[in-house]
Amino acid sequence: MIHNAAIPHNIPDRQLEIFRVNLQGTANVLEAMARHGTRRLIYTSSLCVYGIANSGRLPLPAWFPLDESFPARPDNAYGLSKLLAEGMIEGYRERYGWDAIVFRLAWVRDIAAAASDSQALERVFEQLREPRWEPYFVQHFWDYIDVSDAGRAFAMAAAAPGVSGVFNLAASDMWTLENPRALLQRHYPGAEIRNPAIWEGGSCWDVSAIRRAIGFEPKVSVRELLRDKQVAFRQ
Repeated sequence: MIHNAAIPHNIPDRQLEIFRVNLQGTANVLEAMARHGTRRLIYTSSLCVYGIANSGRLPLPAWFPLDESFPARPDNAYGLSKLLAEGMIEGYRERYGWDAIVFRLAWVRDIAAAASDSQALERVFEQLREPRWEPYFVQHFWDYIDVSDAGRAFAMAAAAPGVSGVFNLAASDMWTLENPRALLQRHYPGAEIRNPAIWEGGSCWDVSAIRRAIGFEPKVSVRELLRDKQVAFRQ
């Protein structure tokens, strides 16, 4: 069972509806699995469980890249609904002996399409350089994943019986045209950088756990795409 259905982002004036749809929908899936003897589940959670977006406070991580040990402290209905659903899944998994993979998914984008579509490329570039988007990117720690990489991860998980766990799922680089060192020093000056690749635009999210579990590696990189298209990065 692959469970993707949900309200996919926070809506401030629809908090109760988000809880109702996302949690009741997950409960329906879990009960249906139990009744029909389905023993494997792949669930779409979100990096928003860490409290990184639409939050009344900005998390101040002690280190980058962030792995699954980073505290999950959401304070809005969307992030809470995803975290509570993860708890429901773990309870059913333990009760029935299922395999359950939970993907904490980054912002899903169609970057690969921009490689051959000039209009799609321009939309990517415009968003990257538009100042009004900067607070959003900062709150998300510049996360994203290409839809083709996300789909491939789900397919690999479906072909990996016996694997259970909660895994970050993000691209290998940052969603930005800015100098990564300058960005991190400006917004998160106290954070320890545990992977020097971040200084060159490597992801602020650690996806090594899913690599170890099923061999997944993200392939699509927005920074590589824009280099191929000769878009200059800001220094």
